[in-house]
Amino acid sequence: MSDIELAQADAWIDRHFSFIVPDEDEDVTLEWVLQHLAAAVIRNDAKIGVIDPWNEMDHIRPPDMNLTEYTGFAIKELKKFAKKYRIHLLVLAHPAKMQRDRQTGKIPKPSLYDISDSAHWNNKPDVGIVIHRESYDKPEASITVVKSRYHNEIGRPGAIYGIWNQDTTRYTIADNPELL
Repeated sequence: MSDIELAQADAWIDRHFSFIVPDEDEDVTLEWVLQHLAAAVIRNDAKIGVIDPWNEMDHIRPPDMNLTEYTGFAIKELKKFAKKYRIHLLVLAHPAKMQRDRQTGKIPKPSLYDISDSAHWNNKPDVGIVIHRESYDKPEASITVVKSRYHNEIGRPGAIYGIWNQDTTRYTIADNPELL
C-alpha cells in the first residue's frame, strides 16, 4: 500500500470500528465487557460486537457456581444483551488443545463440544463455526458452519475450503476442495 492508501484505509477503519481495549490493570469480567459493549452501541451505534478471545476474559464466578454453570450463565447473558440492543454478537472461543493423530500426524477437526469449559458452547449458541487446519504448517483450512439454529433466516450448516494467506491475513476460497 502507498502512504495515501494506508491513510485512507486507517480513516475508513476509524469511521467504522471501535476497539475496546482494557488497561493493563483492569479485570475484564463479563460485567466489564457488557458495560463497554453497551457504551459502544449507545455512543457509536455499533451493530456488531466481537469478543476475542473468550479465554482472555477474567471469569469470576460465584463460589457456588461451577465452570459449566458459569459458562451457561454467561452465554445466556450475552444472548440477552444482543437481543436487547439488537446487535450481532460473536464470541471467539478456542477448543482445548487438540492432540495430533499418532499415525497420520494430523490434528483432528474439533467440534463445539471441544471448546474449553462446557458443552454449552454447542448447546446454547444460535450459530457455531469451526475453522480447522489439519496441520499448523499447512495453509489449507475448512471453514464449517456446524450449527445454525434458524435455517430460514441465516442458512444451513455447510463447509467451504480456503487457503490462508499470511501476507493478506485472509483466506482465499479454494475452487476445488479436493485439491486440499
